[in-house]
Amino acid sequence: MNRKVRSLSEHLCYIALAKSDVSACVQLLEGSFQRFGPVEKTLMSDRGAALKFLLPLKSFTTRYLVFELNGWCLCVTDMIGENCFVDVYALSRKTRCPAMAAEFGATQRSFRFMEGGEVKRSIDCYRDGSDWFFEEMGARLDFESAEHYSRPDRSERLTPDLVTRYLSQCSEIPFPLDVRKTAFASIHGIQRCLDRLRVPLEQFFVDDQL
Repeated sequence: MNRKVRSLSEHLCYIALAKSDVSACVQLLEGSFQRFGPVEKTLMSDRGAALKFLLPLKSFTTRYLVFELNGWCLCVTDMIGENCFVDVYALSRKTRCPAMAAEFGATQRSFRFMEGGEVKRSIDCYRDGSDWFFEEMGARLDFESAEHYSRPDRSERLTPDLVTRYLSQCSEIPFPLDVRKTAFASIHGIQRCLDRLRVPLEQFFVDDQL
């Protein structure tokens, strides 16, 4: 979780997607909320209203958005500076579908590729204090620009542009997406019950301009 996120556009740099039937994806996310009480599901047609559904951002997940596009389900959580890696990983394990999770922020970048319920490839580039770190696990994928990984400046080894390029090459979806202008096949909102919370829920009122 990155609490330094200050805008909705920054938050949308934390995404996950799975090549799955949308009903299977929604069912899995709904199931993760059912232990808290009744779950509300909303089929949305207005992209702007869908994005506002995430606001204010929270200290833990209370809502999901699922965007259906070109056979993929793009999942976004209302937990500030967090993607849905755990959720698409669970979906990949359940249905054996390909999935990805990514971050392409200013100081935190990552790319995960899953297939058949396993994390096949993991790349991280992030700043901790004044230092940058670069880490990779798994066999490199054919489309990777591996020449970047040996650059002297570690902050340049996995840039935001490189992360979005990897997402596009895996999914054939042009990243970064302009959510306001993309014609999604469907948009689903999923909301958990907030009765009887065991821990306090923090809210983060960020700039909602994209």
